[in-house]
Amino acid sequence: MIEDSTWLFYATGGLAVGGAQFAESSTGTITVTKTVSGAVVSTTTVPISALSGSATLVGFAVGAGIEKMLDKNWSIKVEYLFMDFGSYTFLAGTGFDTNVKVIDNVIRGGVNYKF
Repeated sequence: MIEDSTWLFYATGGLAVGGAQFAESSTGTITVTKTVSGAVVSTTTVPISALSGSATLVGFAVGAGIEKMLDKNWSIKVEYLFMDFGSYTFLAGTGFDTNVKVIDNVIRGGVNYKF
């Protein structure tokens, strides 16, 4: 156990709300040939579909951190946060249904000044 009172260890958790975006596009190549010699006259790539979607997702967040007081007003910290928004199906019912698991991991550091 650390006896020095200038350290703060903490855990956090709660509601997480985030936005997710998804985009899908596909292309096809059309080759036109002459019927007599079989030589390639032209090749063209054309878009077949371009679909996108977005959603606001609700999940949970849990994390932990440590903070160290440097003097009366200044401190530094580092913390970790895990967020889970569950699964979501983008483009549902379009034939391009895409189910994704939406999670995020954040590690951040900071410098604080206490007024």
